[in-house]
Amino acid sequence: MILRQSGWRVVAEVTDGGECPMDQQLVLWMSDAKYGASATGFGALWDRIPKTGPKALGTALYHLVNDKDEIYEFVKGDLRLFCFEANNAVVVCSHLIRKRTQKTKIKDIASTIALKKRYLAAEKANNIKIATRKEIKSCGRSLSTK
Repeated sequence: MILRQSGWRVVAEVTDGGECPMDQQLVLWMSDAKYGASATGFGALWDRIPKTGPKALGTALYHLVNDKDEIYEFVKGDLRLFCFEANNAVVVCSHLIRKRTQKTKIKDIASTIALKKRYLAAEKANNIKIATRKEIKSCGRSLSTK
């Protein structure tokens, strides 16, 4: 599912059942009184991604959390959105958390690595399909544009 498309395409996985967990998380956080503005701010952040890629946003907003597997996170307030880059034009979002400690949890990195492996396998099999909002069962009023 396309969450945003400016210089780079920001996407999230849709399950075989037609659900987009990332979209569900965004909707949940956007409705939170304390973190709603931060969650909504991811859309504005994605709109600012230049053609040179999200690294140009600066390390305060986007930085590497796992060097070996090239896992990144977007930062908005206390919220962290884990992702990885693909094909020098796509950011694939994994999940969203509220940061509570200085150290990134291994399980957050592991789940993003697992998504990256699924993505790369699907790409190798030429099995990547971009779903529209209409095709997704659980599509809420998140930041997605299509």
